[in-house]
Amino acid sequence: MRRVVKLLVAVDLVILLAVVAVWLVARSGDDRANAVNAGLRGSLPPAGQSWPDELASIDSITPPMPRASNLAGHPAVLLVTCIECRSGDIMGGFLGRIQPSDLPADAPVHVLTFDGDQAAWQQRYSVRDDDQVVLHHASTAAAADRIRARLGIGSIDGAEESGVTFVYDPDGTWRASYSIGQLNLDDLAHDLDALGD
Repeated sequence: MRRVVKLLVAVDLVILLAVVAVWLVARSGDDRANAVNAGLRGSLPPAGQSWPDELASIDSITPPMPRASNLAGHPAVLLVTCIECRSGDIMGGFLGRIQPSDLPADAPVHVLTFDGDQAAWQQRYSVRDDDQVVLHHASTAAAADRIRARLGIGSIDGAEESGVTFVYDPDGTWRASYSIGQLNLDDLAHDLDALGD
């Protein structure tokens, strides 16, 4: 009987040590890592999608959108929002808080806006327009419709759901996404750093 008790105590100790070891390994990594999209924090997009070069052919987007070949082998972000929608306020507030040191200098954020006055929106939220945060605006309803169709932007219960952020690797492959509710500056910087390595 003593031998059985000792054996059970030994088995319990081994199990306890294994649990502690697994817990320590798990804690040593990135606690916000995405198990589905390994190494990145954004949501995993559909496979095989790339930077939307078709947007560069829409004449009423000013300045013109770049093509993947213009990204110079660096990761990039495409942030798309309707200015007159609730998402425009949220994205404006997010962009207005970005400081030059918050994101890698060689990973531009291309902001594509539509449906509203971009200059007023930019001023209201103190959104920069420089080499790191590059503003583009679609000035016609037809252009906005083409953007929505190409990027799969639609409405939910009649309300536009346009605040979407797409993260691309240096090859122009779509690697991560953030909806309005997910978008966090630390997470975005993490993904850009990881893709730039």
